[in-house]
Amino acid sequence: MSQSKARAARKTSLRDQLALKRAKIVTEYFPLGEQGERALERLEEAQQTLARARRVASLQADKATIDVPALEGELAKAEAERDRHCLAVRIRGLSEDERDALQSEFMVEDVPKDADADRRKEVEARNAQRIREWTYHALAAAVQDSDLTADDWRDELTSDRWTAGDVEKLRVAIIRAYGAQPAESIPKG
Repeated sequence: MSQSKARAARKTSLRDQLALKRAKIVTEYFPLGEQGERALERLEEAQQTLARARRVASLQADKATIDVPALEGELAKAEAERDRHCLAVRIRGLSEDERDALQSEFMVEDVPKDADADRRKEVEARNAQRIREWTYHALAAAVQDSDLTADDWRDELTSDRWTAGDVEKLRVAIIRAYGAQPAESIPKG
């Protein structure tokens, strides 16, 4: 077989390559009790230790003094512990149509520049509610392996199990998963 035919046989078509494309997935972890909190702390320590060891090893001529494979093994153990003791929420990227439909449904209002304080508070309160509703509907659409509806997400996220920081972490993960800056209707924070 000639070299050009061999290259052509190895090369896949754009159609074949596109068939392998998948939506981006963002996974966020939430501790399940104290064991989950300790697992996340241990994971962070293992990540930092490995990163420091790799930096030091890159500067040393004799790399044998740092056992990077052992530290990678510790990191793998810490990840397994996290997986056992934390809730993993896997969020897939929304398609452009899904994203646009959600954003148009929950579009926030511009606060009129000449609005008095009461009117400003009223618009800001409506906007905050629209952002919360967007979050519940986006989670219902984007969380993988979930049968929760937007109403289920509303009930869950307004329970005492979730902090404002947890909810914000989910909101940011949704935006990261679809890999684009949010439209004007959804704040970046």
